[in-house]
Amino acid sequence: EAKFEGRTIVPIGNRDDNLVPVRKIEKDYESTITMESSGKASSGNQKARGTVVISNEYSSDIQPLIATTRFETSDGKIFRLAESVTVPGMTIVDGKRQPGVVEAVVIADVPGDAYNLDPTDFTITGLKGGPKYEKIRARSSKGFSGGGGGEAGLSSITKEDVDSGIQKLKERSKEDFLSAVEEELSPDERLLVDSIEISDTRTEGLPLIGSLGERFDIRGSFTGRAFVVSEKVLKEKLAERNLPERKGVSFRVTDAALSYEGVFPRYDENEVAFDVRATLMLSSVIETEKLRAELLGSDEEGIKSILERHAEIKKIEVSFSPEFFFRNIPKNEKRVSVQEVSEQ
Repeated sequence: EAKFEGRTIVPIGNRDDNLVPVRKIEKDYESTITMESSGKASSGNQKARGTVVISNEYSSDIQPLIATTRFETSDGKIFRLAESVTVPGMTIVDGKRQPGVVEAVVIADVPGDAYNLDPTDFTITGLKGGPKYEKIRARSSKGFSGGGGGEAGLSSITKEDVDSGIQKLKERSKEDFLSAVEEELSPDERLLVDSIEISDTRTEGLPLIGSLGERFDIRGSFTGRAFVVSEKVLKEKLAERNLPERKGVSFRVTDAALSYEGVFPRYDENEVAFDVRATLMLSSVIETEKLRAELLGSDEEGIKSILERHAEIKKIEVSFSPEFFFRNIPKNEKRVSVQEVSEQ
């Protein structure tokens, strides 16, 4: 086990065994989740709803509109604003006046399928009689739906469905970030999963409670960040402090399995502290060229004697080619090769 301090900038010539370089990754991205509706409703008491684009051609001043503001069609059907919005003021673009626009959801004032409208224009009832009435208006680009027609047993969206969808979207966002980052890692890099921090910047597509439909989508914009460390560097540092030496035998690390605990990111300082639990696989170091020189000309007894002097070697196997011509290893080094084989 070992403790490390990771920094995005490590001083040149640093000799601190606990200090390692890390890479900080930050990403802006979007995630989407599809949810099944769990509610049941009779469509006979359902109110139609839809999205309108409200435009301000009156002035450069913003126009706040509170929830329940009435929107009226030319034939007198009333819809109410689901949530408060602020309509931007007019702007000048390339010398031309452009209206301020905002999207908003409106709900029919009464139930019934008569309110399932095709795209249409709306006026704002509360502005009637004033100069803004003709200049601040709304239009739907898609038809409205959801108004009751007497059918029963339709699927509807509950508050629990929406709350569950938001929670699952957050879980999906972490999975999406993890997948995106892992695609960018080099072979020796490892993402410190416990350093991941996800913040949501915007959630979109939230349906209205009570809306009809078997399923619905929720979209969100997120910012994710995490630290990445080089396992090659970690293995080298772990090897330096853990390689044993017994009876004059030196070892090297042939493989290592690493796991990470106690990850504590400090993003403002570009630092992360973490613990490593490592299992190191070691192999003794054999100087094959020196061994070959010793073996030249040796017979079976000589080989046994050499083996006794080299604790780092488990056994020596000699193959002659052609095998019936020789009893001793040749003295000519060009005719002898040594191959090191690690037993698993």
